[in-house]
Amino acid sequence: MNLDLDGPHLLTRESIVAVVFAAAGIYFLRNGGWFLGCGGLLLAVSRGFLYKGMGFDLPGKRYRLYTGLFNWRFGTWNILPPISGVTVKYFSELYTSGKPGRMRTDQVEYYVLILSVVNSREGIILQRFGLNQKEYALTLSGQIADVFKVPATIFLQ
Repeated sequence: MNLDLDGPHLLTRESIVAVVFAAAGIYFLRNGGWFLGCGGLLLAVSRGFLYKGMGFDLPGKRYRLYTGLFNWRFGTWNILPPISGVTVKYFSELYTSGKPGRMRTDQVEYYVLILSVVNSREGIILQRFGLNQKEYALTLSGQIADVFKVPATIFLQ
């Protein structure tokens, strides 16, 4: 079973990059640069249709985080420990950046989707979501909980 975490969407950073590569490819093709033109178009297609996902092989008790292009998925399989639950948790941390004398501290907030492991204080972090993706994180946690037949736990601010 595969769940796409970040499928291709319209007007994202990746789709804008794909449009730039496509425009450059068309420009070079029109001006006789076949190699650069074809390369630009190939990069446009790959950037525009790449997505991230998570695959489960339940009979084989393994999972993978993959990058997909159309129907192909690339990623290494990892052994799946016994799962006791799926958790979505609000998380906030302070992030300091800059050079001495010009330091800046910002608060970074996001939701974390975690697989809880049986008899362990540590879990498997599947993905971080921005605060604007709350509903998607909750929906995805429910789908994953259904796959493993475990409860979904939500900790929001």
